[in-house]
Amino acid sequence: MIFKQNQQFATDSYYFKSKQELWKAAAGRIFDQLREIFERLFEDIDAADRRARAREIIREYVRFAAAHPELFRLMVEEGKQSDARMRWLVDTHLKPFYERFGQFAANNSRVNREFLPHAFYALAGGASMIFAIRPECRRLTGLDPADTKVVETHAEFMARLLLP
Repeated sequence: MIFKQNQQFATDSYYFKSKQELWKAAAGRIFDQLREIFERLFEDIDAADRRARAREIIREYVRFAAAHPELFRLMVEEGKQSDARMRWLVDTHLKPFYERFGQFAANNSRVNREFLPHAFYALAGGASMIFAIRPECRRLTGLDPADTKVVETHAEFMARLLLP
């Protein structure tokens, strides 16, 4: 399915009426990829141990963030402005993720609803920052965030941090 989307995207990219349409298609593409992963993960959420499943969801998000550091960079850049692009990103793409995140958290009696926005942004930032600023991380720590072992260590760290 991703191949068909990518092929369609490449074909349609010559026919955008404006830079704004091209920008929306590019932003939508990465969110479609993320949505596909989360739909698969949430399919059997009720059948599995919720804590173990939640940790796996966190790990998968970290893996996605490692493979697509441009998503975090995009959200940081666009999130700075209160303009039409930011509103479109939030309304079209982020709200569905945030609502699903909230539904999942509501099913976990240990999650305080007051902390939901903080947990959402802690996950988004904590999972992504190391990959978005890879050169800085390499220079500061000697670790290469693109290394599979570093990705998996970070995924496990985030899962344990958010769900001790």
